[in-house]
Amino acid sequence: MFCLTGAVTEIAAFYLASLKFVVIVTIAVERWLHMSRRSLHVTVRRLVIFHITLAAFLFITMAVRIYEREMSPAIFTLTRVVQLWGLTVGVIATAFFYFKVFRILRRLSVFCKQTKMP
Repeated sequence: MFCLTGAVTEIAAFYLASLKFVVIVTIAVERWLHMSRRSLHVTVRRLVIFHITLAAFLFITMAVRIYEREMSPAIFTLTRVVQLWGLTVGVIATAFFYFKVFRILRRLSVFCKQTKMP
């Protein structure tokens, strides 16, 4: 019983953590797009389609994670490399886009000080 619940818990935790991480990266990109364009048209329909697509993609990666113990060592290593690559790209992208948002806000702050806006 412990082995089954441990496996289910591990898979559920991997899926939910991956979903949360990708949503955080998406929020960073969305904030940058909104700040740089000032007219980002985000509709509920687009968000629902995006999140369903994202959840389906992560569901596929979760299925690969379930069966990776039975895969050959080369495929196991490849899946781990892809996972680490995705994590690295996500962290760098989040930092980059929040840095861009910070620069835009800083530029707006300097502009408001120069024009003596409240």
